[in-house]
Amino acid sequence: MEAEAGKRSIGIMKTEQGFVPVPMAGEKPLSGEAFKALAPEEQKAIESGMEDVRQIMAEAAKQTRNLAHKMKKELEAMAASLSDTLLTGRWILPSGILWTGPR
Repeated sequence: MEAEAGKRSIGIMKTEQGFVPVPMAGEKPLSGEAFKALAPEEQKAIESGMEDVRQIMAEAAKQTRNLAHKMKKELEAMAASLSDTLLTGRWILPSGILWTGPR
């Protein structure tokens, strides 16, 4: 995400509201005054780049939420399987074979 932002001369800053894209002047954020002093075409290009980065950030957040949800479901299934194993002494192996312990 940062690499994509960097290609557009956009940085990502952490604020109290979360992460936000900011226009960069080299290694430092571009001040509001410096932004206003830019030609309208340059301002539009920067704003377009910031919007691109916002979309990339939104997609990354969505993927993170989806992954967290998937992991939660898998952990719940593992916990249920472990509980069943502890209560019954039987274990269903990943291959689907029912294992009842050593004989």
